[in-house]
Parts: sequence; C-alpha cells; structure tokens
Amino acid sequence: PAGATDALPPLWQRQFEEVMAQADAATIARARNTLIMRVLGILAIIGVIVAAILWWFRWGRRKVKETLGGYISEPPSQQSPAMVSYLVDRKASERGVLGSIFYLASLRLLEIDLEGEIKLRRLRDEPLQSTTRLTDVYGETVTIPRHLHPLFDQVLLPGLPLNQWASLDSIAARLRATLPEIYASLAGDLQKYFIRVPGSNSETVSGSTWFIVYATLLGLMFFEIIPWFVGFIIGFVALLIFVGWSALHQTDPGGYSDEGALEADRCRRFKTYLQEIKKYGDQAAAQEIIDRYFGYAVALGVEEVVLAQAQ
Repeated sequence: PAGATDALPPLWQRQFEEVMAQADAATIARARNTLIMRVLGILAIIGVIVAAILWWFRWGRRKVKETLGGYISEPPSQQSPAMVSYLVDRKASERGVLGSIFYLASLRLLEIDLEGEIKLRRLRDEPLQSTTRLTDVYGETVTIPRHLHPLFDQVLLPGLPLNQWASLDSIAARLRATLPEIYASLAGDLQKYFIRVPGSNSETVSGSTWFIVYATLLGLMFFEIIPWFVGFIIGFVALLIFVGWSALHQTDPGGYSDEGALEADRCRRFKTYLQEIKKYGDQAAAQEIIDRYFGYAVALGVEEVVLAQAQ
C-alpha cells in the first residue's frame, strides 16, 4: 500500500536501538582502554628493563667490581683532601694542605698550571671566613670545612695577585707561618666528625649527686643528728665509691669514632684505586681523576702514580 514503509518505528524500538548502540559503544571503549593499558604495561616493563640495564652499566657493574676488588672509585664523601690524608696516615701533613690547594681549584677559587713549574692564579677576591657552602665546577654544592678558611684567607688571598699567575713557591713562607693554625682548625674539623676525645662519652657521677650527698651529710652533722666523725667516715666512703665508679666506667679511650673508622677504611680503598687506575679504570676514569680528584691524589702521595698510569 502507498506509504506503508514511511511509518515511524514505535517508541519501544527506538529506545531499544539506543540502548544497544550505547552498549556497543561501551564495549568498544572498554576494548580500546584494555588495549591501551596493556600496551602501556608492556612499554613500562620494557622501560624498567632498559633502566635496569643502564643502571647496571653505569653504577651496578662498578659497585660489584669495587666490592670484589676491595676499592672505591671516588672519594667516600665530600671531605677535603687534608682530612682524607689525616684519616689514612693518622697525622697532619703538608701533603694534605697542598692537596687542599688543588681542591680549592675545583671550587673555582683558583686556577693551577702544572706545565713545568706549578703556577697558581687566584680567581676570588673575597675571604672565605663567612662562606659555608660553595658550588664546584661540576655543579655540586660542597660544605667548606673550617681549616680551608685560614688556608685561603691568610695564605692564598694575600699571597696571590688576582687573575695573575704566580709560582707555588711564592706562597711558601706564608704557608709555613700559617700551618699551625691550619692544623689546629683541621683537628677541630676531624674531632667534630670522626675523632672521639678520650673520656668524652664516659659515665661519671653527676655534679648534682655530689652536691646532694655532701649537703645532706653537712646538714645531718650541723643539726647534730649524727656525730661529726660518723659524717666524716660516710663522706670518705662516698668519695671512694664515686671515684671507683668513675674509674670503672671510663670506657672511652678516644681515637676514631665508628664513623671515622669506616671513613678511614673507605679512604684507604680509594687510595688503592688511585694506585691501580690502569687496572681498575679506563681512560675516561683517569681523566676524571686528574680533573676532579687530583687534589686527593696529592694528599695521599700517589699523584705521580696517577699521572704515570693516566698517561
């Protein structure tokens, strides 16, 4: 019949088709999200594997080699060469101070020319006295220990002209005159971090205990609660007990603290690495040591070995 196919679908049919279309769209969206999540998961796993491989080649392999070889390939901490030299040799030395001069160059305070006679050029015109932190040539922030203050402020600052080359020998007299103060500051820095003073952690009878005991005895004798000779005997026995207690608990003989002993061992292993760069490192490692850690090689007395092996 005419117009038989032009009739509108009933309402229930239109609603049914809309629901089915929404269901199909939801199914497609879920499938797409599932695919995306699986692809991202696979990429994440691949990324982790690649990162692990890169970490292994950059740090892990080196750490394993260091553990097996008994060495470390960089200074154990940001301590100055003078402190590292003291921890290894158990004494202050001019080598440690000379290594600290090279260390100041890595902090962009100096330039050093090793061709022929060693020459220095000062780059900073302000004293270090009020400076606690500086940024080195590699962009790392370094804490400035106190013993570097007199080295720069009293030796290098007045002894070297600004932005002009001068020989290392030209500051020798100033350096010798300032060494006692430098060594004293170095001892203070070491004691702060790594050295234990004898008796510093000993258990002794507190002053308040002494005061309470003897004040009580004096009060008892003053009010004649006990005879004076009894108070004298009790006071003498208390004195013996206190002295004996302090002697038995004087358990801290001094020397390296636990952190200091560990740091000294790490410094010795770093010295081993410097002595055997040709065995443990490569050309890039040798170049980094000359550029960045040569002050430590000087302080540890192995600079000639480092230069020979690097060459």
